[in-house]
Amino acid sequence: MPAGQRVELYHCQDSWCSIGAAGIHGWASSGYLERSHVVRPVIVQPQIVILPPHYRPHRPHRPHKPQRPRPPKPHKPQCKIAPGFPCK
Repeated sequence: MPAGQRVELYHCQDSWCSIGAAGIHGWASSGYLERSHVVRPVIVQPQIVILPPHYRPHRPHRPHKPQRPRPPKPHKPQCKIAPGFPCK
């Protein structure tokens, strides 16, 4: 790289630093690097939203599936006589 080329510094290990510039990544001796501008990351605080206990999110409408007719239950005779006596 030419002298004065701006690079992005990733990390350093001993006297060697991992750098990148113009799509090229590699290592350079820290003796050849000069700190000219430090960019600090922007920290964004998350927004906290508290929902009331009865809140339910809106769900998209789904059309009703047609239900299959159920087979009729077998008919049991209704006897009005005392228990233990068969119906006739």
